[in-house]
Amino acid sequence: GRDNSVLKSMSNFASELVTQDFSLDMIYLYGEDELPKPRANIFTSAGNSMKSLLNTFVSDKFHTENDPEVLNIWVNRATTHVDLLQKMADTAFTKETGIKVKISIMPDANKLTLGVAAGEIPDVALGLGSHIPFELASRGALYDLTQFEDFWNIEDRFVPGCSVPYIFNQGVYAIPETLDFNALIYRTDIFDSIGLTAPDTWKDVTTILPTLQRYGMNFYHNISSGVGYKWYHQTAPLIFQNNGKLFTEDGLRTAIDQPDSVKGIQSLGDLFIAYSLQKEVISFFNSFRYSTLPVGIVSLNDYILIKNGAPELDGKWKLAAYPGTEQVDGSVLRWYIANGTGGVIFKDSKKIEDAWTFLKWWTDYKTQIDYTYTLRSTYGKSFVWLSSNVAAVADSPFDQEDKQVILEQIKWLRDVPRSPGQYMLERSLSDIWNSMVNDGVSAQVAIDEKVIEINREIKKKMKELGYYDEEGNLLKSYEIRDVDWIIEQTEKAKQEVE
Repeated sequence: GRDNSVLKSMSNFASELVTQDFSLDMIYLYGEDELPKPRANIFTSAGNSMKSLLNTFVSDKFHTENDPEVLNIWVNRATTHVDLLQKMADTAFTKETGIKVKISIMPDANKLTLGVAAGEIPDVALGLGSHIPFELASRGALYDLTQFEDFWNIEDRFVPGCSVPYIFNQGVYAIPETLDFNALIYRTDIFDSIGLTAPDTWKDVTTILPTLQRYGMNFYHNISSGVGYKWYHQTAPLIFQNNGKLFTEDGLRTAIDQPDSVKGIQSLGDLFIAYSLQKEVISFFNSFRYSTLPVGIVSLNDYILIKNGAPELDGKWKLAAYPGTEQVDGSVLRWYIANGTGGVIFKDSKKIEDAWTFLKWWTDYKTQIDYTYTLRSTYGKSFVWLSSNVAAVADSPFDQEDKQVILEQIKWLRDVPRSPGQYMLERSLSDIWNSMVNDGVSAQVAIDEKVIEINREIKKKMKELGYYDEEGNLLKSYEIRDVDWIIEQTEKAKQEVE
């Protein structure tokens, strides 16, 4: 049956029950006094509900009102993360710098767009998805961090690819906070029993598929998760592994119709058309546990779920390198697409220098290590913080063997360059994959059907931002900057220091 069947639900519950944490709200030591009732009456429950509702209006924790006397920071994260950050800022950052900080929870990052329009913005915002800084920067709301003299020296703390989506023209408008990784995970017990080794390249994947399929098993590609829409992290890696590009250098057109890009898109389609990978996987977690998909691509969240949610598999699986594409010279490109979170400074802040001092402190090795271990020791091993600071990742509390794989993989992290109208490209790549796999359309034909539509939307958004006039004449240039530019700038900064 499907993963939402009653049988599988009961099986999952039975296997998880024995590992459930036991928690106590209160312990009573009593003698002759009568114990309180184990359940609150309706009046107590109603009173507690009203108190919780009232707190959302009056508690400072849920307010994003700015205090002009301090550095105001809005954070799009859970209360657990925000409370810890406030405590660390009070005891370490303010003590070291004298800069007072007020950190507020921002439940919806879209509030920033409305805040810009209303003139109600913080000095700093944290926990932003990779698309938000570009949207705010394109509207002139953010401060260009490259204006700070030491920016490129600070940038060297991070994996170059995670800063790519924060570039707008020649400026960088956010600093990375967290990362994600993609890696291969495989069941060692099954691979050993049928005489297979972990695949290193996509060619290796196609080599092991006949054996897996002969035993009623298959390989999991993360594009199979969910139904319908496919995101960049699912569609674009093989484009980059085949040296393709998504945009032309001037950012005014898509480049998915160029030969290398077409090759990458066709390679992705062939995995499902020629080699019969599953097109839809409701739950890789369950399929991995029940051995129908004993190998596949996982992200950090998948890794945490398997690590903590499948204790019966302890010692029966390993991580390995994300499958790459072998080049003519024998090297292997392992580019994968992943999104972390970032922090920004608003251009209209009156505390630009203080804000930068805070971001440097927040992404520093010691701060990130303290935050990582305190979060884990306070809330449990399922609270994993994958810092953007590479040195902090190296000393993080992952199992040593897994950590070595993660450290190798994050070198290949590469987020997608942003361009006005790029959402149409993401949607079109999804449509192209569906056309190839479900309708049998070749990659070239499916791409040709979408290119005109993508370019039209890019031009429309460029016109809204003042790059074209009403007659379609180009008024100013736009440049796409990718991971190579980030590496070039950080290397140049190192040489200047030396």
